[in-house]
Amino acid sequence: MSSLLETKTEEVEQNKDSFVQCYVEGGREEFAIKLRVRTKFGDKILMNLGFTKGTIKEQRNLFKRRDKSCNSIMDEWTPESAYILGYILGDGALVPGRNKWLVRISSTDNQVMEDMAKLFGLTLELCPREDGKDQVRLNIWDYNTVLKIKSYGISHRKSIEGCNLKLPEGNYNHFVRGLFDSDGCISISKRGYYRISIAGHPSYMLSKDLYITEHWNQEIRNSLIIRYTDRIDVIRKFGIFLYEGSTIHINRKRNRFKEIPK
Repeated sequence: MSSLLETKTEEVEQNKDSFVQCYVEGGREEFAIKLRVRTKFGDKILMNLGFTKGTIKEQRNLFKRRDKSCNSIMDEWTPESAYILGYILGDGALVPGRNKWLVRISSTDNQVMEDMAKLFGLTLELCPREDGKDQVRLNIWDYNTVLKIKSYGISHRKSIEGCNLKLPEGNYNHFVRGLFDSDGCISISKRGYYRISIAGHPSYMLSKDLYITEHWNQEIRNSLIIRYTDRIDVIRKFGIFLYEGSTIHINRKRNRFKEIPK
């Protein structure tokens, strides 16, 4: 046995459930990407571990049973469910399967992904990207949870059909924070001017009475922009709006607002 084959086989054995789940859900290509090897070499590793089509099928059924249910946190509007809906709109997807749909959230922000996984009572999957960066993935298979998320307007083709999204009454700022954490950023120019942008459909933001609505400017690619401005009060108010009553957020983005001078 070659040293590389031995090393990679040992790596799979140490975290077998995660690797087998990656193979079951993403196929041999994703399994190979996760191991950072060629696809055919990944096949050799499986054979070396004694996996056959039959054992893979058994594992597939096992994971389906294991992921069948999760905590019902999306049944009513709370700060957490509103945040998750916004995050799904940015970095999530409604993925069609053979017999049912699943909601998949992928991100390189491990901290907030772990927070969401704990709320659902699920575990994360490590899936390295082709560019070499590590990202984690949360798969939600629970039928009732997926159905509830779909009822809020999340669709397979979010960019086209997302205009039917039902916004969370009473928890709107948490929804916007989820969208900001997944698809938003705050930056500062060399002259000290701040700029905030959120990618997505402007109608989600402009349909609500935000006291800073007049400062938003729609630009290309459906992004909402607060242009570079010296109006520190506007940027600070938006930060207060985002994080009022926050129970879940990306720390590094919140820290950017804390750095704004008073």
